[in-house]
Amino acid sequence: MLNKYVLNTYGNVPPEDGLSNVFHMIKTIAPLVDDTNEIQEKSVILVAGIPFLYSHLLSPHHVNICFTTYEFPPLPYDWTMALNVNFMAVIVPHESVKNIFLSSGVQIPIYVVGQGHTYLPKVHVVDQQEEAFVLGFLGVPVPRKNLDLIIKAVEELNETFLIRIKVHISSLYEWFEDKDFINLLKCHPLVIYSEGYKTKEEIANWYQSLNAYIFPSSGEGWSFTPRESLSLGIPTIISDIPVHEDLIPYCCVVEREISVETIKKSINLLRDNHSIYKEKAKSGQRWIADQYHEKQMNQALIKIMDKYAAFEY
Repeated sequence: MLNKYVLNTYGNVPPEDGLSNVFHMIKTIAPLVDDTNEIQEKSVILVAGIPFLYSHLLSPHHVNICFTTYEFPPLPYDWTMALNVNFMAVIVPHESVKNIFLSSGVQIPIYVVGQGHTYLPKVHVVDQQEEAFVLGFLGVPVPRKNLDLIIKAVEELNETFLIRIKVHISSLYEWFEDKDFINLLKCHPLVIYSEGYKTKEEIANWYQSLNAYIFPSSGEGWSFTPRESLSLGIPTIISDIPVHEDLIPYCCVVEREISVETIKKSINLLRDNHSIYKEKAKSGQRWIADQYHEKQMNQALIKIMDKYAAFEY
């Protein structure tokens, strides 16, 4: 039986996005290692991250397995090459993501392990004094998240009723170049802006201060935040994309093609039927409680690692 390790991909980064969140869930399933080239005995290495970023830390002497995801087909060439050359298997969180990898030329075995959910604590929230209808958005505002369309929809809706949107950005990566958009968010009269790492309690408080959470993303690999909002019983607006398919019965849906008009339509629908969507969210909360937890995800990952650890190479 080969030894098992987890590559320390996000050890110095708090859980700020999908992959760093996943790393902090799985980091205890096996000893952490910073560079697998330093391990003398042949081992199974689990890498949660973007595959080509860690190629220099991986030895072909070991059995390298990647846990990752991607949003849109096709998978970029450097992802496909890194997986085929440096890894013996890849694990993704959804069947639709597996199809992206298959159609993009990934030739190694592809496993599907649903993303585990770490529950946010329920906190007491003082009743809002805000008269406005308050939406929330959490995430890096890359184009596929459609935050620019949400802002325009809020601007137009504010002509007929009071509406505000809370925008929280955990981390702005060095590659994010649209500083003008961030400056717009910071000074926009309808935006309540915040950024930086929040504890689970602070994030729970943030969600529970909303009338609704909105996430009309055009493409997702993990899609953690709608699950978080539903787990707290918050009415939630999502896009009709494959990774959201299991959430759709509990949410208000923005139909594709996603636009300012389709986003406005969904916000109006949820606001006009808020009690109905609160009940849907409560059903979603119960559904999530019975779904894939962090513990089950880790057990599934260990099972795959054990499978490869038992092989004779």
